[in-house]
Amino acid sequence: YTISILGIASAAVLLWSEASIAMTRCGPVLLPDFVERSAYVSIFIIVSGTNLSRIIFGSSMTEVLMGDAIGETTAGKNLFGSMEVLAVASVLGAFALLAWQVLNGDAFADGAGLSGIDVRWCKLTNEV
Repeated sequence: YTISILGIASAAVLLWSEASIAMTRCGPVLLPDFVERSAYVSIFIIVSGTNLSRIIFGSSMTEVLMGDAIGETTAGKNLFGSMEVLAVASVLGAFALLAWQVLNGDAFADGAGLSGIDVRWCKLTNEV
């Protein structure tokens, strides 16, 4: 259960960050950078495992690790499957956000790093 809950929390952090960037052009002010970076690494690992599982075994990571769930493990399998779906959704959200930033010209603006966020503009708007 712990891995599933951490994965769901990481996906929620990424979706929150992506929504914040889409709405404000800045990351979430109240989200510490360490938490956001950790969430990105966690989601990268989960989605990599999911893709590798589909390539090697031809089925989801949930099916490979949990197999046929019976009784009590059904809840764990559902939670793990939800984590897997949310992780993939957060990665797709990141690509959609990148496309939106490219279309708006934010991705390659002066002062924007690899994240596509103009750090100077965000500092200026958040100091008020």
